[in-house]
Amino acid sequence: MRIPKSFNPRSPQSRRDLASALRSKAGHINPERHRKDRSAAADDREIARLRAALRAHPCHGCDEREDHARWAERYHRLQRDTRQLERRIEGRTNTIARTFDRIVALLTELDYLRGDEVTDNGKRLARLYGELDLLASECLRDRVWEGLTPPELAACVSALVYESRQADDAVAPKLPTGNAKAALGEMVRIWGRLDALEEEFKINQAEGGPARARPRVRLGGLPVGLRQGPRPGAP
Repeated sequence: MRIPKSFNPRSPQSRRDLASALRSKAGHINPERHRKDRSAAADDREIARLRAALRAHPCHGCDEREDHARWAERYHRLQRDTRQLERRIEGRTNTIARTFDRIVALLTELDYLRGDEVTDNGKRLARLYGELDLLASECLRDRVWEGLTPPELAACVSALVYESRQADDAVAPKLPTGNAKAALGEMVRIWGRLDALEEEFKINQAEGGPARARPRVRLGGLPVGLRQGPRPGAP
């Protein structure tokens, strides 16, 4: 059957005429209907049994079944979130205990503790307060500062408390000479040894351990009286 050239698909009359012509020519033909193939699940006995059990369940005929399902989903979600929070709290508590045990092990290694007893070195460390108190205690124990003049001692001790307002590499430090320079070199060596020990015992700031600061030198900022001694004629 050919569609005439004058056919206008937008015209209702043209569509009716085309449908009438199609019926007159092909009305005697019975179209075959497509039959859907049965899925494998339709013949599965286990699936059929589960579907029957689902329909026979007491909750299946409940009028508020969907509301109850949403509340059950909310209950399981809150239970899962609660377990996650409990694991986080337990992990943080264990972290504090682990960090404490590691610090005790480090202090025992350095002979600041002997079991539950605090040694003489430990008692001296307990009287030191500062970010680099352990370094100061080690310097005292190794007698790094013995024989230094007051200006030299001030230059070395200032490295334990000075905090630069600029980047560490912004300005090169003005290092002293003589005994003070040797003492500062020994301080840096001891600091490196302590830093390596803290790494060995896995003490770090991320787990709540002490921050590993480093000594900083600023000789140029020391008071003139400490660097050069009192001026002539000063009282």
